[in-house]
Amino acid sequence: MTTVTTQTGPKLVRALKLRDLVLFNLVAVLGLRHLGTTAKFGPGSLLMWLIAAVFFFIPQGLAVIELSSRFPKEGGIYFWTKHALGEGHGFLCGWCYWINNVL
Repeated sequence: MTTVTTQTGPKLVRALKLRDLVLFNLVAVLGLRHLGTTAKFGPGSLLMWLIAAVFFFIPQGLAVIELSSRFPKEGGIYFWTKHALGEGHGFLCGWCYWINNVL
């Protein structure tokens, strides 16, 4: 009797929801550098936050969900850009994203 064994590599756990992606994007885009300016404008800035959420953060979260379900590989924005535009653009996009988050 012969048995066939197959090895499977580790699988990615897809646990991020829209709320997680929107909040992650909010922190990645704004960070702490804009906190003082927002506090300076007071309650009037809440309307701007709402507009930003409706027209930027939520649509971008939906786009990330769609892209990650269409291309279920590691690499995120680097992989999506590399797949659509080529190796050079993917490298540039990944590098710029990394530099933006470091600085």
